[in-house]
Amino acid sequence: MRSSGHRGRPPTSDDGGQTAYESSVGRKAHAVVARLLGRDTADLPDDPLERAKLILGVTQDVISGSRAAERERATGAEVAGAAAVYLRRFRLPLPWELMGSELPLEDKRVDLVFHSGSSQQILIDELKFGLGTSRAAADHQAQEYVRVGRTRWGDRFLGVRLCLVSAPMRSTFYSATDGSTSPLLTPGGTATRPLIQ
Repeated sequence: MRSSGHRGRPPTSDDGGQTAYESSVGRKAHAVVARLLGRDTADLPDDPLERAKLILGVTQDVISGSRAAERERATGAEVAGAAAVYLRRFRLPLPWELMGSELPLEDKRVDLVFHSGSSQQILIDELKFGLGTSRAAADHQAQEYVRVGRTRWGDRFLGVRLCLVSAPMRSTFYSATDGSTSPLLTPGGTATRPLIQ
């Protein structure tokens, strides 16, 4: 294990090249995003201030449920910020619905799994939160998820979106259909292509 270079943060783990601290923030952000996406989609406010209040409220609920609530409150701003970036940059449009977060898939846990209501296609979102995330480790992890997703869901599985929350423009789509990779976002920050085939 190597040092993360951040004062007061735990050393780096072997999970996608993120520090243990980043993984902790990630798990909490997954929970916040899952709670927000589990709501009626029309229920998420368009007004940025109202949306921020909602995200902060859900973040507080997630953090206060932690056993080490006092220590965990310090991560609240990072969790809320990560969830806000994900919802602004990576939120899937209807008919995509969240199946769950931190779902077991073979010997792995995938961050977010979605299905489209109309075609029943499946998509995995792998979220990375730290600037220190190893791209090689994240690429390997996404490719492994493509392999296990294809085994589990067959032709219904579209692929993996590697969502780099701290660097959204470096995010990548890994296709389960043809094995290709492509940028997830255009320079304008929108999805590069429709995901439902």
